[in-house]
Amino acid sequence: MNVETRQVDVNIRLTALAIGVLAGLGALGSTASARTLDPKAPPASVPIFGYVKSITHVGSGYLVRFDPAFILTGNTATQAAKDDGMTADGDFYIRNPDTKLLSFKLAGSAHASVVTAGNGPVNSTSVSVAELAQIVAGKNPNHRSLMSGTPAFWIVTNGDTVTAVDQQYLP
Repeated sequence: MNVETRQVDVNIRLTALAIGVLAGLGALGSTASARTLDPKAPPASVPIFGYVKSITHVGSGYLVRFDPAFILTGNTATQAAKDDGMTADGDFYIRNPDTKLLSFKLAGSAHASVVTAGNGPVNSTSVSVAELAQIVAGKNPNHRSLMSGTPAFWIVTNGDTVTAVDQQYLP
């Protein structure tokens, strides 16, 4: 890989990472600024990065099994990777200190998106929760040009319920 190709690859990674982070933080920021926070209660919306292990249809909704992790950038990524005896992959590092799964409710009407190939290097395509469940299970019912098989996602939670599931591009 030449230097120019490497720079394009790093730019794609950073763009995709920024989109995921801003989407998650935007959801949190808009909710937090609209009301006075109660110091005794958690925020109404919380974006969490990690791995969707399964989405199962249960009753009128779904159950998401999720492995939370940390996606780190810059000096934080470099130091965390060093502390773990690893090296940061370009400009980011994922630390997953614990692979225990959390269970969340997910309404069939929740927002969901996956990373696809198309007009640009990284595209986000809205899908139904039912289709997302099949994609996470390794199927591609609508024959989309999926770019990343990695089940890395940003979820936005409100208590024990996921309100949005957006796939994070990882090269």
